[in-house]
Amino acid sequence: MAIGAMSIAKRLGATLLTLLVWELVNVTFAHWWAISTASEEVMGLMQFFAREILRNAPASAYFFSVGVVFGVTMGAHDGGRWAVFAAAVAMGINALLAKYMFYEGISYIEVALLVTNYGLPIALAAAGALFVHKWRHINRGAAET
Repeated sequence: MAIGAMSIAKRLGATLLTLLVWELVNVTFAHWWAISTASEEVMGLMQFFAREILRNAPASAYFFSVGVVFGVTMGAHDGGRWAVFAAAVAMGINALLAKYMFYEGISYIEVALLVTNYGLPIALAAAGALFVHKWRHINRGAAET
């Protein structure tokens, strides 16, 4: 059962804790993972994006699990909102720290790369809460029969 009476302060506290833990994971494991899965080989466009999704796997897995945990503790709807907020803030901070510069404009490949690196974890945070919602819906239907 979700914590219905969870105050805004507790939700903000959970979000800040999520951000602090993410920065710890990002500085240690995720950074190491991105470097160890990097490749200098020539590859096609689809291989490139598949490699980027693999390099971004720690962020994706982390924010999916944040969506699940927030969905369980805050309810799927509110948990999804707060998980997306936490992921958006974390990915925004990471994007600002990356200091991207586009001297001759931005190409569609660069846009797709930014969406893969920063948008995918946000979408997976929402997917985690949606997973909790669907899981509860399936289990509720099974319990009634």
